[in-house]
Amino acid sequence: VTVGYEHSCARTLDGALVCWGGNDYGQIGDGSNDPAPSALQVGTATDWASITAGETNVCAVRTGGTAWCWGGNASGQLGNGSTEDQYSPTQVGSATTWGTIGSGLDATCARRTDGTVWCWGSNALGQLGQSAWRATPTRIITDGAHASAGYAHACTVRTDHTLWCWGGDANGQVGDGTTFEQPNPTTVTGINDASAIAAGGSGACAIVT
Repeated sequence: VTVGYEHSCARTLDGALVCWGGNDYGQIGDGSNDPAPSALQVGTATDWASITAGETNVCAVRTGGTAWCWGGNASGQLGNGSTEDQYSPTQVGSATTWGTIGSGLDATCARRTDGTVWCWGSNALGQLGQSAWRATPTRIITDGAHASAGYAHACTVRTDHTLWCWGGDANGQVGDGTTFEQPNPTTVTGINDASAIAAGGSGACAIVT
């Protein structure tokens, strides 16, 4: 189960996706912008592997390694090269090696099976880990083991078990001991044995070995 700002989605035991709640931007994925007070199935596919809800959008990965997003897209957070909202799942490029995916306020980050971490969408607070906003995936890290997107920041565990974050830092969520926005991946102080990371609204938590 994943929860956005006004909508929720879940992966069922048979591999289907269902969503419900607010639908102003098409984040329910049923082809409309009508609110859904009960769960509605997203398309007919039953091979979904994982799902994440951003503030106004949803992204998911299918078992074949393709990534799909739908909903709000004003900042390019759907990764399809446009800024138009999408009321049903739209594929993110043509790659078939996506593994995990996470959406935040207006940005999305995902890890491919080769360990590369890619981000797209708004970069107002540096949450893409590079210099400008992108409407298509841009590679940020080449040796990521696990990645997660928060409200306006993102984090990844690298294969050497160090932890890196970037983006908005008003509450210290980048973890480098400061509260200054960090537009580039920055080492989280004092952690060199991380195995997983979860970035939230204004903070992050990690599991260490």
